[in-house]
Amino acid sequence: MPDPNPPDPAAPPAGRRADLIVEGAYVVTLDDRRPVIVDGSVAVAGDRIVAVGSAGDVDASFPESARRIDASGCLVMPGMIDTHTHLFQVLGRSLGDGLELMAWLRDFMLPMAVHLTLDDVVAAVRLSSLMSVLAGTTAVVDNHYAPTDTATTLAVAEAVESVGLRGAIARGVFGSRVEGSDRMGVPDELHAFSAAEELRIMDECLHQRPPGSRVEVWPMPENVVYVDRDLIAACADLAEQRDLRWQAHCSEAQEEVVIFTDVHGERPVEWLSRAGLLGPRATLAHAIWLNDDEVAAIGAARACALHQPVCNQVISSGVMRL
Repeated sequence: MPDPNPPDPAAPPAGRRADLIVEGAYVVTLDDRRPVIVDGSVAVAGDRIVAVGSAGDVDASFPESARRIDASGCLVMPGMIDTHTHLFQVLGRSLGDGLELMAWLRDFMLPMAVHLTLDDVVAAVRLSSLMSVLAGTTAVVDNHYAPTDTATTLAVAEAVESVGLRGAIARGVFGSRVEGSDRMGVPDELHAFSAAEELRIMDECLHQRPPGSRVEVWPMPENVVYVDRDLIAACADLAEQRDLRWQAHCSEAQEEVVIFTDVHGERPVEWLSRAGLLGPRATLAHAIWLNDDEVAAIGAARACALHQPVCNQVISSGVMRL
């Protein structure tokens, strides 16, 4: 019977000291050569993982450590990545239950959001960030859309980073009202800045948190339905210029697709593709109500469609075509 944990030729030399060893676990490495190590250990020195291997190999390489955690029967794996969330919305947990998406937005969440202060948001984001860490998430993309002034956006990024997370604040960009804003019932307060002001605020945020920061700031035209198409294109261009990703809610509800098509004469992803905005930097949140051509366009452009299965069920948005 073959050894389930063959010696690792890349194991570190013996005699090194680790600050922490998590030992005796099922270790999920995501390594094609050996995806799961039975009775495995992980050694940490400072803020770096310095060894992953069988418990015997790691123990031989690090006979001394400041701390050991017995993880027998537990799973040790790389941290999970939350690709789209709204951390401040923890303030509304359990409120609005039973509403479908459009009613939930119009009657509850958006009206609540416009009354939040910087202090409200920072407290909520810290709480949600801690909950993320406890659930095994180590990186988040937080779509923060109220308030979105420079000071609040940077405070949200600092709150996320202070907990130990990495990721990005996808800053909600609205610009001036458009027809889709009226048909979606978006409060005037969310359209607080002109397109020029939105881009200026983004520039101020990027000056403080440039690309490569532990928590970056990305442009996020909040929804393709109620953000001017020129501003969406400007956000995509900014992401390209500054080596960032950009995000947008897209085709989350059937009604959104109907409104966009009524106003513009084509479906959301059809327009994004025709306008040359799809690509590896584009990350489309939910992306549920797509036709075959739109699915093919996203794939061909190597854009990202973000799957939120729990949210989609709770507010009855639909089921993504996986």
